[in-house]
Amino acid sequence: MKPNIILIIMDTVRADRLPMWGGKDTTPYLEKLCEEAIAYNNAIAPAPWTTPSHASIFSGLYPWEHNINMFEDHLGGRFYLISEMLSRAGYATLGITNNPWISSSFGFERGFQEFIEVFRKSRPRLLCDKIKKNLFIIDDGADYTNKHIKKFVQVKCKERPFFVFVNYMEAHQPYYPKRPFHKKYITQGVWRCVLRNNKYLDDREEIFLGRKEIDPEDIGIIKKLYDSEISYLDGKIGELLDFLRQNDLFDETVVIVASDHGETFGETEIGEGRLVGHHFSLCNNLIKIPLIIKPIGNNASKQIEVPVSLTCLHGAIKETLRTNEFPELQNVETSRKNVMASYITPPSYLKRTFKTLSAGNELLGPFKKNLRAIFSEDGRFKIIKDVVKNDIELFDLHEDKVETNNVATQGKYRQILDELGHKLEESSRQEKDVEREVSRGKADGLIRKQLEDLGYL
Repeated sequence: MKPNIILIIMDTVRADRLPMWGGKDTTPYLEKLCEEAIAYNNAIAPAPWTTPSHASIFSGLYPWEHNINMFEDHLGGRFYLISEMLSRAGYATLGITNNPWISSSFGFERGFQEFIEVFRKSRPRLLCDKIKKNLFIIDDGADYTNKHIKKFVQVKCKERPFFVFVNYMEAHQPYYPKRPFHKKYITQGVWRCVLRNNKYLDDREEIFLGRKEIDPEDIGIIKKLYDSEISYLDGKIGELLDFLRQNDLFDETVVIVASDHGETFGETEIGEGRLVGHHFSLCNNLIKIPLIIKPIGNNASKQIEVPVSLTCLHGAIKETLRTNEFPELQNVETSRKNVMASYITPPSYLKRTFKTLSAGNELLGPFKKNLRAIFSEDGRFKIIKDVVKNDIELFDLHEDKVETNNVATQGKYRQILDELGHKLEESSRQEKDVEREVSRGKADGLIRKQLEDLGYL
């Protein structure tokens, strides 16, 4: 019997905000899941923002291989996606997304017999819904999402195995923490904290350019709002897991919980300013993400320390169809021993972020990125290279977890610099062989409005 598979992506959740990776007590349900699952302590997202990261998850390719890097890029029919693979294998397939980037406008509906864009159904558009959101009553779609998943599973699980993909948006800016979690970490007025967070979002250009200092008190408040959103989301994931248990489906279902990228709160310098959000960098706050996989059956907990990439999920699911067993990710693709990631600045985001600067302004130089990162096999070392400017940084992550000390010029690191640098060059040569023609997505008015609300357009 083929196992059921549920792939849960918690949008914008970085690993170190969860207790399993050093954070607060934000996720008791995920902690419980880890007791019977594999936790990957060095899971790496292939990109620091949604579209290229999801394209990599679905295709098993790195961003320079699938070439989905810009806001307008569309995931055309050039790649064999997880959803197509499982649909052809006889699975009932449901894709349910709360993120307008993961929509039919950008090609992510392929292979799904049902593809639900929740933002078209439950995003607060009417005045009463906006009031509920401001009162922290209505969420970003998780409640509707769970109801639809339960309905789908109850109908489809009687006929054949199912594959469910879900993207939850609760942890993405802007933050409106949901009851009863809205006061879990916040001791002052929640609405006042939300207003301070919204002011921080409005000031991003000034923060990036070093014209405005980030108030440490504001950062503390913003992180508490973020943790509250993660806690609420953990409860909704727990609700879904409890549903599987109550319907005797948990043991025969592979449950994958991950994030597509993280978030920065001013920890990283960029140009004259500080980095906030999730663009312009490949620092670990953006690409080190939670990853938990519960195979079928009753399995003891296990932790994997070596780096693994979300691109391996494609190969693992392919192997599962052959063996009916979900393999550990580090054994899936032996040809990819070194985990990598990449980022190219979308011009559209540059224009949206720096409203006061013209396209040729020299102040934009530090933000025009074409980055590639690679990790050593044991996860100790990491190179970040701008493949156009030829700037290179090397970090010893055992000694420098926050990536502030570039040791690329120190002689004792020459061997590891040469070894990883050579592998980066190989990936750059492979990039030249990639078909550069990419389909362009066409976002309708609603999707454009949602992306504007999220700060992209």
